[in-house]
Amino acid sequence: MEQNYPHENVNTTDPTHVLLAEDDDEDYYIFSLAIRELSFKVVLTRAENGDLLLQ
Repeated sequence: MEQNYPHENVNTTDPTHVLLAEDDDEDYYIFSLAIRELSFKVVLTRAENGDLLLQ
């Protein structure tokens, strides 16, 4: 049975936009480092709290 991974279906010409709700600076930093390891472009936006996330 062939395994299908979601990252294999990513459009590599257009960036993937990720909105991360994270109030901890260190957790956000670690996540942003992981994003850099991806083989496709990601635009990372941060909402530091739930109120900002809902705006």
